[in-house]
Amino acid sequence: MENGLSKADVNRIRKSTILTVITHLLLPLTLFPFAFVMVPPFAEKSRELGVEVSKLTVLVFNLSSFICRYWYLYILILGFAVTIDAVICFSLFRFKKKIVARLWSGLVILIEAVFAGLCVLTLLLSLRRMSNVPWLCPI
Repeated sequence: MENGLSKADVNRIRKSTILTVITHLLLPLTLFPFAFVMVPPFAEKSRELGVEVSKLTVLVFNLSSFICRYWYLYILILGFAVTIDAVICFSLFRFKKKIVARLWSGLVILIEAVFAGLCVLTLLLSLRRMSNVPWLCPI
């Protein structure tokens, strides 16, 4: 094959790239149910009750609204990001930069996890502000 890589090496690199990109894609795909199912009831109830929420919570509400309204744009952006990620991963694996590839993968997963954690944290904080509301505590 080209550059001294055997067909088995290319297949291994391709398999590693696909598994890495699928792993990187899992968390952004979970944002869909989060944005469509969990966030809108919180936003609606906080508006109905006039509860003042933090700026970070407003950001999550707006992000959810954007994803619900322009889901096709979110998919397009996600597809572009996954393509770039696949090219980076393939290049790193191909040039035998395993440590750099692992660092890249860890960085992507860390950024996704921090973002998801912030989204959940903001909803928990808004839930805490609405904790005296009877519909949240039926007991």
